[in-house]
Amino acid sequence: MVLTVERLAVQPERVATGARAGQSAGRATLGQAPLALFMVGYTVFGLWLLATPRGV
Repeated sequence: MVLTVERLAVQPERVATGARAGQSAGRATLGQAPLALFMVGYTVFGLWLLATPRGV
């Protein structure tokens, strides 16, 4: 759920930024794929870290 909302919130702005730079929407989306994958991975890592038990 969190990852879907994150994608929907960020994607339109990335496409608009790419369009202003003279790129097509598909090329703008593909160019942002590495950052998007990093963001998803970082979110999953953070959620996993929060879910791990603390040894107190």
